[in-house]
Amino acid sequence: MSGEWRRRRRLVLPVMIVLAAALGAGGALVLRREQTRSPEDRLVEAVERQTFASFRPGASWTSVTEAPDPSLAQAQSAPALAHLVDTGRFWTSTETSVAVQAWAKAHPPPGTTAQIWSPGGLGGIDASTTFKPAESPTGVTYLAIIVTSTPLTGAGSGIRVDVQVVVAPRRPDSEHVPDREDAVTVTAAWQAYTSGRLSHTFHDRAVIARLTGMVNAMSISVVTKTSCPAEEGQLTWTIKFSGEGQPIIVQSDVCGFTTFSSGSHRGPVLATDHQMLEQEARLLGTTVEAVDNRVADAATIPRGCPVIPPCPTTTTR
Repeated sequence: MSGEWRRRRRLVLPVMIVLAAALGAGGALVLRREQTRSPEDRLVEAVERQTFASFRPGASWTSVTEAPDPSLAQAQSAPALAHLVDTGRFWTSTETSVAVQAWAKAHPPPGTTAQIWSPGGLGGIDASTTFKPAESPTGVTYLAIIVTSTPLTGAGSGIRVDVQVVVAPRRPDSEHVPDREDAVTVTAAWQAYTSGRLSHTFHDRAVIARLTGMVNAMSISVVTKTSCPAEEGQLTWTIKFSGEGQPIIVQSDVCGFTTFSSGSHRGPVLATDHQMLEQEARLLGTTVEAVDNRVADAATIPRGCPVIPPCPTTTTR
């Protein structure tokens, strides 16, 4: 018997060693997969987890794993934003759908306010309330909590709560302004019945550094740019950085989109930083509002008006 046990032990030990090695390799594989997940994915999951953890359902709500009604299988609404991640959870309630919505509006998720309310159809079918925070967490471009409810057959109501998060991808280093730039040209230009242009080049290191920091802090736009109306009076704000390498041009249009290009390379569309536009205007000795008004005045010039007074004209530099 002792010899039989020793023989079995000789067989078991190699198997245990192989299993330990396999588990170790598997653990390493899981770790590598975790490490390769993007910071954006991890941030989205963290925000969703924290938001649901802070959400307090009503006393009559009972959590369920599936949509209690087919109408709750999808989110009530979803904005047309790139990189949108929507996670929904479900409850049932003995209360009516109207009562569920009233409770939700009276108990908003922490740090949020009800901004959109849809009463739904007859009897409160698919009624919903959308809550948004006054300020989104760092790195989050869009955050919304949607509470949707609908009457269930018989009595009570079904509830769906969606947490919608958008985290814009990070810009690569190649789409940032380097710190070696030694000149920056700021230009405001418009096309109306009479064109206008304000422009100046700065070599001041403080000015260059301030604009460089603003441009580098801009996030990729989550609103897909399809078209921008080329209306008369269209205004563009442009910053051109010059230095040892290719010139870098950052241009914002009237539709709130900003393009970043370095030489022939064109980066993704960025979300316009309006504080940056205000800074550009101050550097040109004016304000964004003053330039907007100037463009509006130019756009009202009657067609066929002679280029000399008394017809109105724009001021140029």
